[in-house]
Amino acid sequence: MLLSQWKVEGAKRAVPGGGAGAGLAGLITVLLLAAGAAPAGAQQPDRLLSRAITREAGLEGRLVWVDGYANVDVLSSRAGIAGLTERIRQARLNTICFGAKMFGGHALYASQLNPRLTEWKGHRVPPDHDILQVLLEEAHARGLKVHASIDVFADGHRLTRTGPAFDHPEWQTIVYRVRRELVTADGQRLPIYATNTDLPGEVVIAFTPGYGWRKPKSTDAEEVQVLAILAGPSEDMRILSVTDCALLRDGQPVEAPSDGLLLYGRGAMGEWMLRNLRPGERIQFTAVDKFVPITTDELEGTAIFVNPVLPEVRQHALALIREIAGKYDVDGLVFDRMRFNGINADFSDYTRGEFEKAIGKKVERWPDDILKIDPIPGRPVVRGPLFQAWIEWRAGQITSFLKEAIAAARAVKPEIRLGVYVGSWYDRYFQEGVNWASPDYVGSADWMTATYGQTGYAHLVDYITTGCYYPRTTLEAAVADDAPIERTVEVAALNSSRVVNDASFVYAGLFMVHYKDDPQGLKAAIEAARRNSQGVMLFDAVYLNQYQFWNVLQEVFPTPAAAPHDVPELLPAVRSVRQSIRALAPAR
Repeated sequence: MLLSQWKVEGAKRAVPGGGAGAGLAGLITVLLLAAGAAPAGAQQPDRLLSRAITREAGLEGRLVWVDGYANVDVLSSRAGIAGLTERIRQARLNTICFGAKMFGGHALYASQLNPRLTEWKGHRVPPDHDILQVLLEEAHARGLKVHASIDVFADGHRLTRTGPAFDHPEWQTIVYRVRRELVTADGQRLPIYATNTDLPGEVVIAFTPGYGWRKPKSTDAEEVQVLAILAGPSEDMRILSVTDCALLRDGQPVEAPSDGLLLYGRGAMGEWMLRNLRPGERIQFTAVDKFVPITTDELEGTAIFVNPVLPEVRQHALALIREIAGKYDVDGLVFDRMRFNGINADFSDYTRGEFEKAIGKKVERWPDDILKIDPIPGRPVVRGPLFQAWIEWRAGQITSFLKEAIAAARAVKPEIRLGVYVGSWYDRYFQEGVNWASPDYVGSADWMTATYGQTGYAHLVDYITTGCYYPRTTLEAAVADDAPIERTVEVAALNSSRVVNDASFVYAGLFMVHYKDDPQGLKAAIEAARRNSQGVMLFDAVYLNQYQFWNVLQEVFPTPAAAPHDVPELLPAVRSVRQSIRALAPAR
């Protein structure tokens, strides 16, 4: 049987000529027939080929992510790295995705471009210890592949205030925020500091429906805590109740109405709410736009994003790619945070000018013609007439950078494997300015233009690992819990495969924290990932150590397997067969 010939080392011998043409395509056809997956008469062009091919051939991506910060205690010595790579080998994984350049801007190798990580949370990295180099030596000695992960457009750490984003503050992304206030019927104003988060001090925070607010445990018996419930349409929102939280038990849940929200105030703000908010009265929200560098916005996260549109930012990222690919014997690169900060970025003057050039006209009302943040916390942004064009243009910016990144990497290492990490929630990932779909994926979302598909980049890379980071494993589990089915490993992995549509291999990512003290849950999650994609990515190695999951992996993976992306001829042939099937299918 041809399957017995399918070994990574012998793939070229199994195919006459060893190329990616007719010989391998013919082998794929045989594999499809053996798997019962070849669409008879090419009548089912939407059937996915990659899963059937890789399963029948015994190929599987088994990736483990090794975060540079979380694992620094292990990574700071050769002995620690040797121990980690040996556990990975024994677990029969095949690819290490190592955080060589972290979101905080730190390099875990001898970089001339970014600051080296020398210490993290009390763990010191010796100055002569090149983590990436040692990892490559120990991993390769055990037959493992190493893909260096690069956090592309996150390049500074808020807490340590280090990284190129701080060295070049003009690179920082400009985020669009609003200053919100609640206005009472008699004109008094209450500032709203944040939404669905926690901030210290005397503040008022809004919580939206479905958040799951619970009364915080009080650490100060004298501190006033107040909860107000609001509901109604924007033109007639009213106060339903105002409650002193001393009347609630610690941890007591309170849910916001489906058409309303909660306001939680502490200290002087809580006292103001008790005095001035009266049940039954109508209130309004106002908002003033502001555009600020990300470091000045305390509501943004630890990772400091830079602007992907700026030429200087792109050139710096390309230089990092060339540095790692050129100086180190890495088997691949995987791009993380290769995106915008969110739907609220980038709103700099430079980005505005570039967008105006692209559409051939001025944006008369900025940002309203693109989008407007609703004054009411938690409500969707109000889309302007240029919203769809803006969404497509942003996605095009990321795709054009990826093309440059691939060219830069393969100019110094032609055979290097290239992957990306993205979230599996494709229907919402447009907010990050990314279209990770196949260009031929046909979607129907209301934010898509007719040409949005042209920005898809799945066909440019060897694999995509999507974060299927949900505690529920299967569709059935979600139905039983009356939870959204798309928030399961099974459906997220399946949807990821459908969106990529055989343009690259897909490895469903799992977040180990969801399976703490639940090895059977981890086994089920891995099985769902394997069944609905071409492998699995485990995030992160630190949790495999903490939860002692290595034995679980040895049970799940009883025999070794090579990764699909390590057979260079396979993906081009899959794409070729896919294209032929699509061409032969009846027009629809």
